[in-house]
Amino acid sequence: MRGLLFAALLAGLSPAASAQEVKSVLAGADPDIEFAEGRYWIYPTGGDGLSAWSSADKLEWTRGEPLLRLKDIRWVEDDRAPRHFLWAPDMVQANGGWYFYYSVGPQNPTPSRIGVAVCKGPAGPAPTAASR
Repeated sequence: MRGLLFAALLAGLSPAASAQEVKSVLAGADPDIEFAEGRYWIYPTGGDGLSAWSSADKLEWTRGEPLLRLKDIRWVEDDRAPRHFLWAPDMVQANGGWYFYYSVGPQNPTPSRIGVAVCKGPAGPAPTAASR
């Protein structure tokens, strides 16, 4: 019976069926999304800097100023890696504050590291880049 149900499901997945194309307004990957202060906030990977995108309706998005730039993180300096990047950000509201977590890589020849910056709100800024 389960095999028959599985075959029926596969028959419904026709290769001729087309998916709807959705254009992204955001550049980047690994996004985190939060809802705060009546707005949606998305934090995507951004290379040398990480910014928040915000929207009240999830249709029109505005990119904010960078929350964090690679050049502003003192502990990133390492001669063994040719170039570092920021990725996989995550904003967390806890204990009355906003904490912006991020990864710094590459993984070879140095290990990837995780940092946290303390922000004033979901839009940032991140005046202090601490930890690793």
